[in-house]
Amino acid sequence: MYGGQLHYSFDAARDLLRFFADFMTDAPNELWITTAIGDVQKGQRALTFDVCYSGPVAQGERLMKPLRDFRKPMRDEVGPVAYTTLQTHGDIEGRFGLRRYQTSGYLLKLEPALVDAVLAQFAAANATPLRILIMPWGGGAIARVAKTDTAYWHRDIRWNVQAATSWQNEADSDAGKSRVRDAWKAIEPLTHGFYANSITGRVAENMRGAYGGNYERLAQIKKKYDPANLLRMNANVLPM
Repeated sequence: MYGGQLHYSFDAARDLLRFFADFMTDAPNELWITTAIGDVQKGQRALTFDVCYSGPVAQGERLMKPLRDFRKPMRDEVGPVAYTTLQTHGDIEGRFGLRRYQTSGYLLKLEPALVDAVLAQFAAANATPLRILIMPWGGGAIARVAKTDTAYWHRDIRWNVQAATSWQNEADSDAGKSRVRDAWKAIEPLTHGFYANSITGRVAENMRGAYGGNYERLAQIKKKYDPANLLRMNANVLPM
């Protein structure tokens, strides 16, 4: 594999995100880059590109050159790498024992208004950490399936944005949830639906955002097979 992480100062985040929006427009399906913005440890914020290219190393080097040339990273850890190593990048943040709260939404495009809304969440110091992820979405085989062929509706989506935080002690739960909810109030108006597997804090009445125009058909199926709504602890569809 070819991949790894590019680490940048938070001060460069606005320019990098705007460049990244154009950079990924023509990227091949083999190139996936997740952007993480925010608190990496107490008192320190950064922007990180997490890269995975499923193709020849030389081609990966060529594809990444414009991003590397745009701004020099503080640390460049991208290169030939084992796939199993790439899969460990989230191990610390997702380690056993941490409590976590997150929510996410789809974007039709990565526009300046979204960049501004994201960066505004870090304008002031806050004791509760926040991480906002922006990642490409869809394309490839996903986009070649009609919206009504399966329950999944959002075949035309190209980006996903997620706000999240983690904490160790139960006493910090309220502060963690509030931090994400407050940030999401500014970001959500710019989103267009959401991924059903990222539904922390959502209620059944909002599931239309996950299933779009397929919701009515799913509600009819639910009425037939589960009219009492027994199976409801998931991305729930209410019986028609």
